[in-house]
Amino acid sequence: MNKWKRNVVIISAAILFSITSCLGLSAYKRHRASALLNEVVCLRLGAATFSDAQRLAEQFGGSPGGPDSEVCSSRKCHLKFVFYNTLLNHVQNRRQVSLAVGLTVENGYVIGREIDYSIVGRAEILGMYVVSEGLRSSGASTEVKRDRIHSDGKPHWVKVALNEDATRELRERAYSLNLACIARLFGCNSLSDVVPTGL
Repeated sequence: MNKWKRNVVIISAAILFSITSCLGLSAYKRHRASALLNEVVCLRLGAATFSDAQRLAEQFGGSPGGPDSEVCSSRKCHLKFVFYNTLLNHVQNRRQVSLAVGLTVENGYVIGREIDYSIVGRAEILGMYVVSEGLRSSGASTEVKRDRIHSDGKPHWVKVALNEDATRELRERAYSLNLACIARLFGCNSLSDVVPTGL
């Protein structure tokens, strides 16, 4: 084999290895995002403790976030977990897909959770889906809102607010996210790619 052919084979192998590694990393990231989402949804608000939230932060890379991000204690803490599809951003260079999960702790207990699944273009939000759940005693209500309607009649974002009064069906539908956009190389252009079916 001459030198030119050998170089082509080496470069081809390196490219294939890079692509395979990137796809594997994206699939792993999606798996971790799904595992975190399952753990967070299983937390019973008002019963789960600061220790439960800390365990998730250690396991999934959560860090203090929110207005008092430098302060995190059992008295008051906002933890944030973020997953990005950096491959989609690099391949298409115009979109960023992210899944952000937040937990709110007050007086030793987890009292709220929020999930923000978004597709952001260069100059606008292409689609944002937000689920926030809190305790009725903290002023949380149950409702579904859609806003910023596109010219085609579809909303820019959907927000679902839940409390203890939410039906099981609404809660299950609200949390049944398809996290495919966390690992995709193409697609993920609109709200319908991040909003669960039926909302």
